[in-house]
Amino acid sequence: MLACSPGAQSAPMANLAAVLKSEVGRLARNEVRAETEALKKTVAAQ
Repeated sequence: MLACSPGAQSAPMANLAAVLKSEVGRLARNEVRAETEALKKTVAAQ
């Protein structure tokens, strides 16, 4: 059986948190970009 110290598991968890944070940020930027493009088209049509 492998023994893991508590500190050994914090690095992958920190990495997972960083990956999730960057992915959420990327998705949010894409959503904002899509919404602003739709708004620009609406304003330009008026």
